[in-house]
Amino acid sequence: MYSATSLHDVGVELTVESDPTACLLDIKFDEHGKLKIPKLAVHCNTEAYFQNVMAFEMCHYPDEAYVCAYIEQLNHLIQTAQAGIGEPPACYWETSNWLNQFYKEAWKLKVAIFMKQKYGIMKRVYFPNLWRGTRTVAALTMVVLTFIQTVLAFLK
Repeated sequence: MYSATSLHDVGVELTVESDPTACLLDIKFDEHGKLKIPKLAVHCNTEAYFQNVMAFEMCHYPDEAYVCAYIEQLNHLIQTAQAGIGEPPACYWETSNWLNQFYKEAWKLKVAIFMKQKYGIMKRVYFPNLWRGTRTVAALTMVVLTFIQTVLAFLK
């Protein structure tokens, strides 16, 4: 995903969705090169609202994290002060920085949980004790040596 500046440089026109009742998640790209984004009103409680919704999504609906995906997309679009969010004291700048930090932390947590689950299953199945771990390593060694022997037999 590219920043708003990069998209503008290649001819994509960013416009605000004219329908005031449009859902925030309805980001549309038409065949004429227009990216229509619903207007996001940022208030004092917007940050807390997004934090709560994202936390709820990650806990209860991790496979259907639509708001998290929306925030990630905004995060890509809003990368610099020149991308339309103003100078660092601006409210949008703080929100963008918060989104960057929050999404990175959420992503790190998601990856850590995934890795822990996968390696936890592998550890439980193949390495629960020293004897089974030794058998697993011996079996893998045997498979590798058999593969090498097969390759060498074909080469002769």
